Amino acid sequence: MTYFHFYKLIVRGIYLLVGLMCIGCAAPNVEISSKFPEPNVRKAPVSLSFYLSEELTNYTYSQKMGKRSEWKIDLGAAQRSMFTTLGKSVFENYSLAQSSKDYNTLDGVIEPNIAEIQFSIPKQTRTDYFEVWIRYQFKLYDKNANLIGEWDLPAYGKARAQDYPSEGMALQAAGLSACRDAMAFFSLNFIRVPIIKSWIQAGKPSREVPSPGEVSPETA
Repeated sequence: MTYFHFYKLIVRGIYLLVGLMCIGCAAPNVEISSKFPEPNVRKAPVSLSFYLSEELTNYTYSQKMGKRSEWKIDLGAAQRSMFTTLGKSVFENYSLAQSSKDYNTLDGVIEPNIAEIQFSIPKQTRTDYFEVWIRYQFKLYDKNANLIGEWDLPAYGKARAQDYPSEGMALQAAGLSACRDAMAFFSLNFIRVPIIKSWIQAGKPSREVPSPGEVSPETA
């Protein structure tokens, strides 16, 4: 083997080693997906649907961490399981709506969305924890697709870095913890939300949809 061939092998080995090192330090891209336990709560006296938009079920958030590439967290995969479990556990009757304007025999439709999300890593906060904050926004529509009102729900989750073999798994655990916190908050406080409480006390009213050609009171 000549010196030139030996040199080429050394260079190739260095490139391969650098490539493997870059793969090892690549920023995590994690997906939150799980089957969630059913909350053990007294069911609210309502018959409601959840409408899960494509924006929600495909929700992915990315965040820059210094000079490293973007960290990404995919929350969309968990949403259908989350809200199906909540609907069956919290409402007397539940179905999945095809849209927020899905006319049905139930009392109305709730449309959840993720309004905001943030996460932090131990190097940022100088702690041992990965942390995730999520702010959900809910809109309640009556059975004729009229907007009744909306409210926010904050959620928080954390995971200790030392308990997981990789940064990605720790971030994933923190995100899953935040989703479970959102479910607990929703199930325990649903009927205490002022909009929901007032609507139930008023008999869960809905405005009638004018027939074709009929003039509504607002435009008369």
